[in-house]
Amino acid sequence: MKEEVVLRWLKKAENDLKTVKHLLILEDAPTDVIAFHCQQAV
Repeated sequence: MKEEVVLRWLKKAENDLKTVKHLLILEDAPTDVIAFHCQQAV
């Protein structure tokens, strides 16, 4: 049970980092959203 919870949280963190990578490609990237997802990943 505990391992499943940890794995779900790790997947969420991975998704936040994927979002950041995609947003950083944009010319006028929304830095507040990028910072939010970085914080969420941590």
